[in-house]
Amino acid sequence: AGKPTLVCPFFGDQHFWGAMVFRAGVGPRPCPVGKLDVDTLSAGFRDLLSPETRRRAEAMAAAMAEEDGVAAAVAHFERGLPLQNMLCDASLVLATGPEFRVARFRLSQVGWRGFAEVRVGSEAVALIRTRQLSRAVSTRGEMLRMALRVLRPHRARSWGVARLTGLLAGLVAAVVGFVVELSSFMLDVFLLPDNCSRRNGVLGCLCSILLLPFLAFLRIVHACVIFLDRIATGSYNAYVGWADPAGGHLGKRDFVLDPYLSVEARRAVRMPELEGVEAEVADYRSRSVSNRRAAAVLDAIELSLEARGIYDRFASAANQLHVVGEASVSALAQAVEAEGRTRAALRLKDAHAARALAASVRACSEGPVPWVSFATFLALLQRARARGGAGPGSLRAA
Repeated sequence: AGKPTLVCPFFGDQHFWGAMVFRAGVGPRPCPVGKLDVDTLSAGFRDLLSPETRRRAEAMAAAMAEEDGVAAAVAHFERGLPLQNMLCDASLVLATGPEFRVARFRLSQVGWRGFAEVRVGSEAVALIRTRQLSRAVSTRGEMLRMALRVLRPHRARSWGVARLTGLLAGLVAAVVGFVVELSSFMLDVFLLPDNCSRRNGVLGCLCSILLLPFLAFLRIVHACVIFLDRIATGSYNAYVGWADPAGGHLGKRDFVLDPYLSVEARRAVRMPELEGVEAEVADYRSRSVSNRRAAAVLDAIELSLEARGIYDRFASAANQLHVVGEASVSALAQAVEAEGRTRAALRLKDAHAARALAASVRACSEGPVPWVSFATFLALLQRARARGGAGPGSLRAA
């Protein structure tokens, strides 16, 4: 409306917005309702009638009318998404072209080359679980490798509102948690016999008194575990913030040692969301899929696993999502360009395609933070294969 505003906060975020109005110069300093009197209200009205305040309010209204608030909000939301950890790896290297599917599961395998793990979408999981279709487009060796692989749900990022961010926060939480746990036991000393006696009479009261020493032992042990867990969690999260300050893809944790929190976390494994993912997989399994499509998806899974094994040789020891640092990025590019076995594993047609991929990887080291994620590496690999043609063994017999 372009009108100056006097904010009299009394609840929630009204104090914040009152401060923002005053900072922008479109209204007087906010005054809580409980402190409002005649003099304060009169001074506020004089500020509202000030030509300078009215001019600023009109200018702000004009600026707000020109901006696209919805687009800005969506862009802000997208900037916070862990996009590098959300995509199905196999969908990025499909022979028919990248499709950018959302990852729902992690597929891991252990072979003679070591451990490798990739993200896969619901369609890929449906094809893996449909044995008859997989058997029709795969060899015996491929079926054996597929049987040894492990699927588990994928979480792009674990969000934590009250997560410990450093060692100091961990120490404070450790002391508070230790004291609260012991205080809870002191409360149980009075409440447990009373509750048991109300329910079961004298026998219940006696049994509860006999249980108190055992309960005291458990409480003391758990208090010590809480103390150590909070310190360990704060230290780990501080290290994560130092090792991966840009994206936080290492995954800060809510707990490290506390078994009770571990059990509670497993109980809250997003059951409604997992049911939705399983329903999505079941929907894909119910569809009619051609052998050619199944072969392309399964072939892309094989290629992404091969690429993962190569990528992990140069990835940060602490953060397997990124190859970080100019030296590591250059080493990855050198391996792609110079090693014939690496070129064959990535199914690049010739040395020209390998050089093109190596040049694209090196270009990732030219920014202020030299790094290349696995998703980026797969996208560059797909582009190099598309320009130079896929190498041998890039598609199974349909």
